[in-house]
Amino acid sequence: TAIEDKLQAGVPDAIATLAQAEIKIWVLTGDKQETAENIGFACRLLTDDMQINYVNGASPDEVRQQLQTAIGGARGQGGEPSSQQRDEQNLALLVDGKSLLTILDDPALTADLLAFAKLCKAVIACRVSPDQKRQIVSMVRYGVRPQPMTLAIGDGANDVPMITEAHVGVGISGNEGL
Repeated sequence: TAIEDKLQAGVPDAIATLAQAEIKIWVLTGDKQETAENIGFACRLLTDDMQINYVNGASPDEVRQQLQTAIGGARGQGGEPSSQQRDEQNLALLVDGKSLLTILDDPALTADLLAFAKLCKAVIACRVSPDQKRQIVSMVRYGVRPQPMTLAIGDGANDVPMITEAHVGVGISGNEGL
């Protein structure tokens, strides 16, 4: 059995402040979906008025369908949304590690994930391995244009691959597993 992380003091306020500054925040965790979603709400990264899109399919076809449905819902009738529509959408994405295996092995699905994630105010990846955390940072670092500055913050050995992949990596003394 895995031990779930507890939020450290100050983390919800820090994440809320970063979000107010319109900094894109992705939470990458090994926690199960329900715990990850609760963390999102506790950090005020997710709000009750958000449309949360789940990509957690049991098969590659289901993952593909869930991602396409999310993209279609965000784009609506006219293709790409305007910047005003993007601001009004209040979208979030919650994707699991098993689905990421399918997505990250398919360049077209990876591009779709990035396109949809750019429309989202919050992205949470749950049940992800240390290497998947690294792959996600790499995907954002090299797949988004204009190229963003990536920052990864972690408090455990499982975060080292992600921390070393980012432009800026921060390892903090944490209470992981406590």
